[in-house]
Amino acid sequence: MNISRFILPPLILLTLLCQAAIGQIEYPTDIARRLQSRYDHMTSLNFRFQQNVTGQMAGRDKTASGEAWFLKGQDGGRMRWNYAAPQQVFVSDGRELSMYFAELKQMIISDSDALDQELTYSFFSGRGNLERDFYILPADEEYGLQDYAKAAVKIIKLKPKKDQAQVEDIHLWVNAESLIERIVIRDHLDTRTTLAISAIRPDALAGLAASAARQLFSFNPPSGTEIIRQ
Repeated sequence: MNISRFILPPLILLTLLCQAAIGQIEYPTDIARRLQSRYDHMTSLNFRFQQNVTGQMAGRDKTASGEAWFLKGQDGGRMRWNYAAPQQVFVSDGRELSMYFAELKQMIISDSDALDQELTYSFFSGRGNLERDFYILPADEEYGLQDYAKAAVKIIKLKPKKDQAQVEDIHLWVNAESLIERIVIRDHLDTRTTLAISAIRPDALAGLAASAARQLFSFNPPSGTEIIRQ
């Protein structure tokens, strides 16, 4: 109804305007639900990232950058993180997780089941569920007071429902397309890992041949690399 065509008592007019404004507010749970729906309907994901780790226990700030891929599948979620500097590759084919460190000339291989406890992996790979795994809360005030009715990018806070050894809470920056643009993960010692995500490509691997997928989600280290199996 277009109320501008009518002359209304001020109190009634104010009430109607307030109700209209309230109807536009998107609460943190609403944001989490549309975010979950968007990622549930993806089959794959590719993005570039800038990573920064800060905190007293982290020593001096650590920065890195690179590119990541995720692919859902019945045989388990696959992922690959390529770090440019320092050169590192983390890759999982759904069965094993391989972590290559160029500076150490080492590659550590472990069972990928442990990845299900890694919260960002479980979400991007399609195994995680925000409302099941977290309390959904408004963002902390240190990130600014959120106008959930008007902000183009909205911030929500996730608090794990089960105690996590490495995670106290997570903040997500969610844009109007229901894509995550930034992640801040805080541990119990207030060390913060920030991922700034860009060049996001939903379903980037659609139509990828099985042979190409196997190649992408595997890594053969240079000759002379020490292989450590855990």
